[in-house]
Amino acid sequence: IDGVRKVADLFRERGERIDWCVTGEPSSKRLLGDLLRVGRRGSLSATLTVRGIQGHVAYPEKARNPIHEALPALAALTARRWDDGYESFPPTRLQVSNILAGTGANNVIPGELQVLFNLRYNPNWTAPQLEDECESILRAHCSDLAIHWHRSGEPFYTPEGPLRAAAREVLQAFAGESPEESTGGGTSDARFIAPLGAHCVEIGPVNASIHKVDEHVAVADLERLPDLYFALMVRLLA
Repeated sequence: IDGVRKVADLFRERGERIDWCVTGEPSSKRLLGDLLRVGRRGSLSATLTVRGIQGHVAYPEKARNPIHEALPALAALTARRWDDGYESFPPTRLQVSNILAGTGANNVIPGELQVLFNLRYNPNWTAPQLEDECESILRAHCSDLAIHWHRSGEPFYTPEGPLRAAAREVLQAFAGESPEESTGGGTSDARFIAPLGAHCVEIGPVNASIHKVDEHVAVADLERLPDLYFALMVRLLA
């Protein structure tokens, strides 16, 4: 409803352009400034429902087990080699994040199974192509299914230019080493800004604990970030 997506829509309506964007997404690996994110893969999420026929486990001929139908399909999806990467992008990958089925009883074949999975994809693919490919694999194994897709971001890449050059110089001064330049990782708010024509980079705290139970960033990193961003602005606008 709000946030960067709303701001990007407003800029688009006004015809306003952003030249450079720096996103504070946690992206460093070992120490602040050792990685410069210069692009991101796209993100495509699916909610899959496989419908069966509920019944007693002692009478499988009177039921249809959606778990048994879904497992070979999921195995095929997760084993598939989608590509070998694209220029500066890592390979496209699929990960299953949630599986839900069953009544809690050990003698009941469930009537339905739900699976959540996500693809992080490079420019070898478009979202519609991936949707078609996944659905083809799923329908080869599952007799009754429904799938809902959510496209949360397309791939983007920032080519060489003043922003990348300035960021490299500033990060080397802060980290004491040349930063790795990467398009890996998840998504960020830069996915809303890049389509406006902006060159985007991401510079932020160490993300070693990202989405773990004890997810955290170092206070010391947060205290140094304003100086890092200010140095980058000075370098760009000098």
